[in-house]
Amino acid sequence: MKRRRNSQAIPKEIQTLLQSGDINYINQGISFAESIEIDGDILIEWMIKQNILPENMDYGATALQKETFLLVLENYPNARYFQSIESLDLSKANLKKLPDEIGELKNLKSLNLYNNDLTYLPDSFGDLKNLEILELSKNALMELPDSFGDLKNLEKLDLEDNLLRDLPKSFGKLKNLVGLYLSKNKIIELPDSIGKLKNLESFYIGYNGLDYLPDSIGNLNKLKQLSLSNNEIRELPNTIGKLKNLSWLHLNDNYLNYLPKSIGNLKNLTYFDLQNNYISELPKSIGNLMNLEWFDISRNNLSPEEQEKILNLLPYSVPNF
Repeated sequence: MKRRRNSQAIPKEIQTLLQSGDINYINQGISFAESIEIDGDILIEWMIKQNILPENMDYGATALQKETFLLVLENYPNARYFQSIESLDLSKANLKKLPDEIGELKNLKSLNLYNNDLTYLPDSFGDLKNLEILELSKNALMELPDSFGDLKNLEKLDLEDNLLRDLPKSFGKLKNLVGLYLSKNKIIELPDSIGKLKNLESFYIGYNGLDYLPDSIGNLNKLKQLSLSNNEIRELPNTIGKLKNLSWLHLNDNYLNYLPKSIGNLKNLTYFDLQNNYISELPKSIGNLMNLEWFDISRNNLSPEEQEKILNLLPYSVPNF
């Protein structure tokens, strides 16, 4: 390991590069400082005083400061500045990649990478083992590293509006997840391990390419909200009826032509959207859904006789046909 200078002096040439306001010159300045063994903590302290780096990365940093932050992290991952960071906002910074050193932020609990241009995450991402909240929506991610399953303290994960086609098998290790948001991707199937997310309460996976759900979906017994709208689902597994705590179910804009009898076991359901499918008949067990407050089954293939039957089965609800 290189010894760092203890001198407080930052050479004028480096100061000029760092104060340029141009990320390329800033990169040169940081690399120059590292090459002549300027102490990272001294450099960062000076950069904070000059407002080149913010003292706090929770919010309010400019896109330039966010890019600069990552360049400093790449060169000085062991600096004290990084060891204390618990919340990091790197949203809207036009980031195309993250340095491998991102995994050195061992105390990080919340990371916001919303609206960047990321296409992949480094394997070291799995080293962020204290992470609880991760915002990755509106990027261009095509896959997740296998190490992603090591984020075992993760409680909220937003991956909406990316280019994901599947999830790694290790995904089932995220057993502390409470909220999972995967809408607007290109996912065509869910791994069986999805059923291991026993603490999941909200699961949004609309606007994908799913044509079926694994039987293991029924193991998500704490689930309260499930959005499956705008997929290509043709049938539901019988295990859907095991989701006894479900109160909100979105199944609109799929290819369903029937529902399993077990749907009647969802007795806590209050909001049920089935519009724009191919359903011509509902099972009599639908009458068990006595807590329904909103039920939309419009744009299906229900005959007037079937609509009358549904009205009789659900006298306390007002279905929208």
